[in-house]
Amino acid sequence: MRNNKILENGVLACLIAAVFMGNTVYNGEALKRLHEQEQYRATKEYQETMSKDLESRDRDYLNGFIQTLNNTTVASEELSNQSFDETTTIDPSTLGEAGIAGNQLIESYNAQKEKNSDTVGWIKIDGTQVNYPIMYNADNNYYLKRTPEKVSSVYGSIFLDQQSKGQWGIFNLIHGHNMNNGSMFADIAKMMNPDYFNNHKIIQIYDGNTLKEYTAFCAFSLDDRVEGIPIQYSSLEEYYKKLDDYMKRSRVEGTYPEGCTDFVILNTCWYGDSGGEKNSHAIIIGYRSK
Repeated sequence: MRNNKILENGVLACLIAAVFMGNTVYNGEALKRLHEQEQYRATKEYQETMSKDLESRDRDYLNGFIQTLNNTTVASEELSNQSFDETTTIDPSTLGEAGIAGNQLIESYNAQKEKNSDTVGWIKIDGTQVNYPIMYNADNNYYLKRTPEKVSSVYGSIFLDQQSKGQWGIFNLIHGHNMNNGSMFADIAKMMNPDYFNNHKIIQIYDGNTLKEYTAFCAFSLDDRVEGIPIQYSSLEEYYKKLDDYMKRSRVEGTYPEGCTDFVILNTCWYGDSGGEKNSHAIIIGYRSK
């Protein structure tokens, strides 16, 4: 409604200007230019107003989020970013009624992939608002500030970390903003509560080839000023050692199956139990269970 009012006022101003300039072809062109300028000004004002309507802690989160990504480093002599498991391609037509939910993920992915080739997957968690395409760019900052349609936005996108080079592997790190309106990864932050965690453990992901189900088993926090999330190591033992370290810090009880080589790591801002922390992140880890 506010946007419409701004635009209406702009059009009225253009009409008044045209009356003073007279009714000529030249003035008609002037009116057109004034109208375009006013539309641009009004649209910019509206976008700035919407941005200000987001609470300041979301803007603080943006800065902290970028800092976390900058702190994330890749281990030397890293393993190839391919899972040790053989991937299985699923034909949607073979899923049947039991696979309707999965089929919807595949159809949503395919539709988004046609619009933007940067789409590398789709994530959904039942009972939450998490139901989004997963994007990838070689620069984490790109989809941090852009929608899946590549439109500049404080909401950004859900995206696969740049360390992955766009490939799914052993540790699959996915980022998303924690928005105050409950969108994006806001529900991931809620998983720091053990009760909420236990009721939303199942994470569905379609990676463009394989329909996967992950079971969350670990939830911990980190300070983006001192810690990042490396996802590539030189041996499986190092992967498991890092998981064991994370589990010691977990707020929930859980473990992963021996020999598992496919994990998802979800990262979003978390304001701590007090609700006032500015550099804390909620990290949720799940192992592939299907």
